[in-house]
Formats: sequence, C-alpha cells, structure tokens
Amino acid sequence: MELFRLRPPVLYFDLDTIIRGTPTFLDEMRSKDFVIMRDVYRGKRDHKAMQSSMMYFNVDMTWLYDRYIEQPEFKDPGGDQIYIEKNVRAEYFQDFTNEVVSYKADVCKRGPLATDKVVIFHGEPRPWDQNILAY
Repeated sequence: MELFRLRPPVLYFDLDTIIRGTPTFLDEMRSKDFVIMRDVYRGKRDHKAMQSSMMYFNVDMTWLYDRYIEQPEFKDPGGDQIYIEKNVRAEYFQDFTNEVVSYKADVCKRGPLATDKVVIFHGEPRPWDQNILAY
C-alpha cells in the first residue's frame, strides 16, 4: 500500500515479473487514470477481480493509502489486491493489450509467444526457477 504514497505517474511491476522487449501499450496507458491486471483466475468469473502484480496510475492515489491506514483492522486473506478491488474503479491491462500474460495460466499451457512482452509470475513456479534464457 506504500506504493500509493508516490506521486504519479507510477508504473509498478512485482519483482517476479519479466519484461521482454518494449511493450507497445505504454504510450496508450498514459491517458488512463488507474490500470491494473485482471486476476488471471478470479477474473474469469468476476470481470472486476484485480491482481496487483502490475499497476499504473496517473492520478493522486494517496487517498487510498490514507483510507487503508485508517482501517488497521482490515485483514483480508487476499491482501492488498482485494482492498484495491473494493475501493478503486479501474481499467484492466488485458482489455487493451495481449502483451501482458501469466506464465502459469498462459505460457505454460501454450508455450511462449513473441507478443508476450510482460510475463507475470504469481505463486509457483518462480522466474528464477526457469531457464529464462530459453524463454
């Protein structure tokens, strides 16, 4: 949640993310207020489900941090992404690009594609357990 104290614009990736080449959607994203990943699993049944592996915001989000700090009792097993989901209206990367993919849900099933510019690792396996050079 500390991330939301930063002054925009902010583009955030979890540390277990691989960026391959230059994503083409970066310019388009600059016109958007808040963009986040749709959860790769929950998002299939709940189109508004969020996954905080990758986020972009171009507006002041300190209000979200402040609200979170005012609610120390918030303990959701889904963590920060559930809190964000309950409090923020967002656009989703998957709605305007096919370059953001899940390693586990996409790449493991179909193999790597040249269009996979941002590969999100969530849970197991981790990027450091893979032969990244072969990817």
